[in-house]
Amino acid sequence: YRKHYIQIITMIISLLVLIIGKKIKFDLIHAHFMYRPGYIAAVLGRILDKPVVVTAHGSDIHQNLYDESGLFRKRTINTMRWTRGIIGVSQSLKNMIAEEGFGYKTFVIPAGFSGSKFFAMDTKECRDKLFLDTNIKILLFIGNLVAVKGVDILIKAFKIVQSKMDNAELMVIG
Repeated sequence: YRKHYIQIITMIISLLVLIIGKKIKFDLIHAHFMYRPGYIAAVLGRILDKPVVVTAHGSDIHQNLYDESGLFRKRTINTMRWTRGIIGVSQSLKNMIAEEGFGYKTFVIPAGFSGSKFFAMDTKECRDKLFLDTNIKILLFIGNLVAVKGVDILIKAFKIVQSKMDNAELMVIG
């Protein structure tokens, strides 16, 4: 049910973009993630005769290129084929895209962060603010909770760590 609901919303938004795209002048379409947003952008780009650039973030490449059903792979390849340019957030993503034959139009722009918002702070001060025990050792994972990230392996490995260090904690943010 949820899947169909999302598809209907996506189609409605696509139609609105198509209608607006015929009335408003713009130079290109930029989408994030190869499939679904990138695929929809690529199709709209073909219809509107506008160049499309898609940013690949990782999971969209890691999961879709190795999709067992083949549907996501096919649509991801078509997205790459129909775009004018591809941005990968890492060199390894660019290499994977290049293996599919699209390296010539792929560029690396690393995902960045704001140094004014994220900076080194005193550990004790941080733990006090977050009400974290200063005696525990924290292993922190922050990322997308998809199979390719290996969080399941991390959890299994952490059980071994905990058996040797009783003051260790694993925190997962995803």
